[in-house]
Amino acid sequence: MCLPADAMFTRKLMQRIHVETLHGGVSLSMAAIREQCWILTPRQLVKSVRSACWACKRFIASPLTVPPPGPLPTDCTNEGTAFKVIGTDFAGPIKYKQCKKSEEKAYLAISHVASPEPYAWKCCPV
Repeated sequence: MCLPADAMFTRKLMQRIHVETLHGGVSLSMAAIREQCWILTPRQLVKSVRSACWACKRFIASPLTVPPPGPLPTDCTNEGTAFKVIGTDFAGPIKYKQCKKSEEKAYLAISHVASPEPYAWKCCPV
């Protein structure tokens, strides 16, 4: 029996065979349908049935990829000796109480180096 590819009956038959072959690929579905009948242009029909199948879409889908990290600053990527790039920032004054009545000031020195442990915090009382 020869069936046209654009008929609704042919599409429903192909959907049934697609499920019976456990959502197999194009060649498996084409081989299974050719055991029962002959379809004109079966590859296009199988591809359209497979692309409309929600179970196949779920397993064919690829996961979202993590975007690549942003570019590093040029002073961190250039070759050079250790401690070539050093930065120091100061923060303060920070007021603290040493006793109940006396209030003192301190400054914070933050040193950063392009190394595995990039920050060092030091408190400098005045």
